[in-house]
Amino acid sequence: SGARLILITPSIYEEAPKFEVPGDAAEPAVGVNAALGKCALDVREFAQKYNAGVADFWGTMNAVNEEQRKTDPLFSVVGPNRVHPGPVGHFVMAYAFLKAQNMPREVATLSVNARKKKDDHAVNCKIDKVVASKTGVEFDALENALPMVVPEEAKPALKLVPFEGQFNQEIVRVTGLKNGRYDLKIDQNSIGEYSADELRAGVDIAENPMTPQYRQSEAVT
Repeated sequence: SGARLILITPSIYEEAPKFEVPGDAAEPAVGVNAALGKCALDVREFAQKYNAGVADFWGTMNAVNEEQRKTDPLFSVVGPNRVHPGPVGHFVMAYAFLKAQNMPREVATLSVNARKKKDDHAVNCKIDKVVASKTGVEFDALENALPMVVPEEAKPALKLVPFEGQFNQEIVRVTGLKNGRYDLKIDQNSIGEYSADELRAGVDIAENPMTPQYRQSEAVT
């Protein structure tokens, strides 16, 4: 049929920390996570056999736990429930799923050359009507995607996995500017002030709440 097959490994069972909660979750069932690890190994072998992709929830979540417990022995990406993660754990799983699909890094890249008065590297967007003067440059841009606004309850996950760097880059790049500082505006509204060097390197506006793109995305998140 032409469909692409992506397998998923199970999420983890949290058996390391002893949580101060009543009920069965207080005492872990030792060995369950290792058994799930065997299931994960089987899934990876199936993927190799059938030339399928793998969204490795088990491996990703264990790696996050291992890294964070270097400084906090009681850290858990799942929590006291031991089985069902909350928003942070679910976001880590979503990251693993996107990674398995080789999703693009860029929401869009808007890049123009002020000296040549034209776009020089538009990614997932359309740029036209580039007009430059001695003091600045302006252009029209239509992006084909919006940045992802991460819900507040899931934002701690951004310190656990490189989601923003790998899947949520919205770059504005302007070359050919004279040295100095420039006010970056969208629809005549200022979203920040940047140096010519910063704009030449590219400014990531994906997490800037002042942009109309961010507000549009926030309204549907």
